[in-house]
Amino acid sequence: MARALTSFAIVVAAAGCKGPVRDRPAGGTAIAADAAPSLPLIGDPAPLPADGADGTLGVAGPATLIGHAPDGGWVALCQGEPARPRLIVGSGPGVGLDRIVATGPSDVVATTGERLVHVDARARTTRTMAWPLPAAIARDGQRVVLGAGADLVVLEPGQPPRRVATGQNVRAVALSTTRWAVVEHGVAAKPTPGCDRWWAFQGGATATIDLDPGAEAVERVGPALSITPAGEVALDGEVVIGTDCAALVVAALASPPRVMARCGSRELIAGPGGFRAWVSVLLGSALEVNAQVKIADDLRLGHRVVCLTGGCVDLVTGTDYSTWQHPLVWFDDRHVVRAQGSKLLLDRLPADAGNPVAHAEVALPRLVATTTIDTVTGRRVDGPAPQPPAFIDASGEWLLYGRHVVDLAAGALVATLPSDALAIDASGRVLVPAPGGGGPFRWQLPR
Repeated sequence: MARALTSFAIVVAAAGCKGPVRDRPAGGTAIAADAAPSLPLIGDPAPLPADGADGTLGVAGPATLIGHAPDGGWVALCQGEPARPRLIVGSGPGVGLDRIVATGPSDVVATTGERLVHVDARARTTRTMAWPLPAAIARDGQRVVLGAGADLVVLEPGQPPRRVATGQNVRAVALSTTRWAVVEHGVAAKPTPGCDRWWAFQGGATATIDLDPGAEAVERVGPALSITPAGEVALDGEVVIGTDCAALVVAALASPPRVMARCGSRELIAGPGGFRAWVSVLLGSALEVNAQVKIADDLRLGHRVVCLTGGCVDLVTGTDYSTWQHPLVWFDDRHVVRAQGSKLLLDRLPADAGNPVAHAEVALPRLVATTTIDTVTGRRVDGPAPQPPAFIDASGEWLLYGRHVVDLAAGALVATLPSDALAIDASGRVLVPAPGGGGPFRWQLPR
């Protein structure tokens, strides 16, 4: 007797999805916000110290980079003994902290003593909260969300704080998009001091909460992805992969609706309307026939580019980029960068399926040890041998690959730095340490 297949269903939600909204996310119920005229746990904003006179960041001494804003507006360093985070907005020595718990493009939430501190780099203000609460920041804005008992507190510039009920005590919170929060219920842990990343989730059941229940009503936030009882893959109400695939679904995108599945030893991109594209690079080992038709536990959601062993795939167009012979350097949803000997292969993804892929090859100069010889005495001084280039950082249209600064939009090498840098921002500035490799740091344009 044939064994009945278990039916799986998941909602595909992508940040910034512009497609029609349809059904409510699985496992979550939107709870209406109540009025919150008084929230004494949140202090009033106070101004941050003025920028330093010399434009440096941090203090003298050993330092490592924890993180930075895409525009360089804030930089977090690990300094001191014992090592603790130091947050610098603009420039100057910065503010000493105990633990950073959440970051965004313009905001940072951290602990200091028995309190949380929220730093708004754009407004150059700081404010304290009553105790170390779970916290999250929107990846594409300035919305800050705190867990306070069984409620979420939503903070936004120019708006009064408001509460959204979750039904149970909140242990951890994260924002999948600006509107939707994922919470884990339970007892919140207090972050201990340190420079490493804090992660409050403990692997328990999660729920999805609508942070804007008074906005346009939604029944769904993205097209539904499901495995039918017959072993087909359905997306947005349409069967897009048949039973012959024996599919293991590994990735999905909401807009345009796309699904990527492993069919035995091959990979297939499919979508409504008959879109199908076989991937020509082998992304990983697989049996000729998958043992079970299912959606992978580590399903990749909301990303146009998916990179697995052996290659990267553009889910919109079905274009693939092999990384067997050309090792992957870096990728996002607009670029794929690979190495080929002393060159970089830059592929800029098209805005839609009708545009050609822009491809550029950037030749990199060899990095050699400096040598100086006194022509009278013959005294020779050899500099240290530079390390082979590797990915350091990327922001906006700029890539820092070892000491090479690459303009991704132009597909060109801009500069090769005389010494190592630690980061690059969206304007192309690089973050360099003081002579000797420690603090204070400085942003500077490459020359």
